[in-house]
Order: sequence, then C-alpha cells, then structure tokens
Amino acid sequence: MVPRADIHYPTVPETGQPADGPFPVLLSVTPYGKMAPPPAAQIGGGPTPYLIKRGYIEVMVDVRGTGASGGSFEMFGPEQTQDGVDLVAWASTLPNANGRVGMFGISYLAINQLFTAAAVGPDSPLKAIFPVMAANDFYRDAAAMGGVPHLRTVRAYGALYTLLNVVNPTLEFFARGGHPRPRSGGLAAVRQRGRDQRRYFGPLVAEAMTGGDTAYDGPFWDAMRPDVVLPDIAANGVAVFLVGGWHDAFQRGAPLNYAGLQNVCAGRPAGAPMEPGQPVADRIRLLMGPWYHVSNFDRLHLQALQLRWFDHWLKEDPAAAFAGAPLTFQAIGSPRWFHARDYPLAEATPTRYYLSDSGRLTPEAAEQETVATLPYRARGPVAGRSLEQWSLGMNSFIATQAGRPIRYDQDNRRLQRGALTYTTEPFATPTLLAGPITLTVQATATTTETLWVAHLDAVGPRRGQPAG
Repeated sequence: MVPRADIHYPTVPETGQPADGPFPVLLSVTPYGKMAPPPAAQIGGGPTPYLIKRGYIEVMVDVRGTGASGGSFEMFGPEQTQDGVDLVAWASTLPNANGRVGMFGISYLAINQLFTAAAVGPDSPLKAIFPVMAANDFYRDAAAMGGVPHLRTVRAYGALYTLLNVVNPTLEFFARGGHPRPRSGGLAAVRQRGRDQRRYFGPLVAEAMTGGDTAYDGPFWDAMRPDVVLPDIAANGVAVFLVGGWHDAFQRGAPLNYAGLQNVCAGRPAGAPMEPGQPVADRIRLLMGPWYHVSNFDRLHLQALQLRWFDHWLKEDPAAAFAGAPLTFQAIGSPRWFHARDYPLAEATPTRYYLSDSGRLTPEAAEQETVATLPYRARGPVAGRSLEQWSLGMNSFIATQAGRPIRYDQDNRRLQRGALTYTTEPFATPTLLAGPITLTVQATATTTETLWVAHLDAVGPRRGQPAG
C-alpha cells in the first residue's frame, strides 16, 4: 500500500510561518476522500482549522484502496487495521510532533478508531480517540437492524464511497493544476479505484439479496464488529469519548460501546448490562443527543469538546479534565441535559404496559383475549424520522445549513396513518422514558412475508401532536 496523507501544521497567524512546537497529532483515516467538500466533509474530509490553530498537527489519510491511496479496499479488514497501527506510529514521529497521537472523525472514521485503538497495544503513542456515530456491530446496526435486511442501505453506502472516491481525488488533481501527486497514478488510477470499489460492494449486496452467506451473521461480518475488540481498547488504556445520536443509523452502537468499555474497565463482561453503582472509568465518556448520523448537533460546539478532550489527554492539561458523571444525554423532545453513570440508567423503573382493544396502553392486562386486524400494505419511503435516519440525516442537515431547519423527530404523524395506535393516559408529572424498550406481539399473517415496525412516541399536550 502507498498511503496518501495531507498534513496540516499550526502556523503563526501574523506571518504564516510554522509555529513553535512540539504539538500533538490528530489522525483521521477516511474512505470518503480526504478532500471531501461540504456536506460530505461532515463524514470525513478536509482540515479542521479550529483544532489546528489551537496547537495540533492534523493528518488526514485516505483508506487503503480509496481516494489517492493504493492497495485494495476491504471494509475494516485486517490490513486496514494494521495500516492504522502503522500510521499512528508514523504520525507520532512527524517533525515538530510531541509523540502523542489522537484520532477523531465520524461514521466509518469512528469505527476505524475503535479497531485501531484495540490493535495498537499498550504504551502506544495513541492516547485518546473521539469516535462520533460509531457502530457496535455493523450487521445488527446497519445491515440487518432488528432482523430486517437493510441491504439497499448498504448498497447506497457503497455507491457513496465510490462517488466520493472519484470526485474528491479528481478535485485534488485539478487543484494541483492537473498534475498528479507523485506515485498517485493520476485520474486513471482514481477511476480504477472507483471500479474496484464497485466490484467489492456489488457482489456483496447481490449475494446477500439472494440469501447467500453475507445475508446472515457470520465470518464476513465479524470483521465489522467493534464489540469484540472493546476489551483490547480498555487493556491498551486509550481514552474514549463517544458521541451518538438517538436518530443515528447506528443508534444502539454508542450506548453499547460505552457500557462494554465501562464493564471491561470494571472487570465485568463487555456484553453485559452495567450494574447499578458499579465503578466507572473517567477515560470512557458518552454524549448522546437527538441527532441523525450527519448533524449540526443543534449548534453544540463539538469541536470545542474535542479540543478539551485532546488538551487533557495529549497535552496533559489538568484544566481540561472532565468532571462528573461520564454519561451525558439529551432526551428526545426536551432541551434538558441529563447526567448518569450507568447504562441502562440505574434510576429507571421497568414498567409493563398492555395493548388493549380500546386503543389504550394500560398497566393491567385485559381479562379476555382481544384481536386487532392490521391490513398489510407495502409502503414506499415516507418523509419522516425513519427515512431521514436511513438517509443519514443529509436532508435536514442541508436544510439547516441553508437556514430552513427541519425537525422530523418532532412530528411522527405521517407514519401513524393506517397504523394501529395505542396511547396511555396522560402522565400527571413530567416523566423521562429511558430504554431499552421491547414490544412482544402475538400475531398471525396471511402473507408469506411480513414486516412489523413499532414506534414509541411522546404525545405533546397540545393538539395531540407527537413530540418524538
């Protein structure tokens, strides 16, 4: 492999000359092209001036077989993980580097951080990572969420990879006046890498669609399961600040990664729920909010959080240390921030409700069995929270950037049309609903295939409008 990297050094604002160091290094390894234009830059691409100006060397590298990097692409394959280890070691020795490395980025870049942090070994230059919207188990989080195949989504991801990896290096080529980087191969090599990616994703999805091995959890998907490497991350002592979204395509990933890492640090199995009051490690933190995969985070200054995190772990600045409970979240439909230690929340009281024939959710089961009929109908995409979730939030992100914010999570009535709806009595006091939440349905169907989707909405007090 011949990796291609862009390196950005801090400079003196008045002169533009290199600033005095040494500085920590922030590394991102992206499959989307390291020169991604907005809004694609949200998922990895381009420099981060906010961090660079505050004393960080930033290194952006194209993943093996993507962008301007040579080699063959394979999602989270062992060679890619070893590339991450090698890049960390190389970045720590860059001119004017202080020998300490952090990693940051969203989506694929976030998952890549977890695999790299697990493989670097103890006493590595990699001291801290900041993964945003990372999966816990790619098969269950994306390919077959809830047991439902989302292969069209995987195919769309593959098309996005291919598009960005043709567009971005092409932009770079013309930005250099039509001169390729040395050993990059120019536009012919860029087009070949695009063809290679189509050959990777095309057969993968085709095999899954016809019921082949990739349609089921197995060896192919094992390489895309960060949950199995969480113990190694904890053993290596890497500090991890996770960010997740309740509406993310990987919505279950961040809380499960948090619980797994905290469990391992406490000497417990990674896959178990956290025990109330168990010891928690300050170097493992989670921030959750009502965000999609691509988001402006409701104007939350995420880069300021990254700066503080890396200042503490890479510059050893005690003033940047985080205090208090390591789990911080904002509930859907509320501006309030909550702080906790455990996931699931220790304060939550498991409560059972039953579906009644009156269209109510009741705390007591009906004395007699009741039956409800739901006509099965195939539905195309319906604008709303689910469609926005699986299109990565791009629509609402672009609209927000243009000054016309869209909040699909505030009104779910479109998806209630033609559905069976069950509603509780109004709550007498403000109540926080905190999962995990399960639904058990006994049903028979007259169709050979049936898909059941359940939504839990908080209904606002005015006009019966669902709040989220």
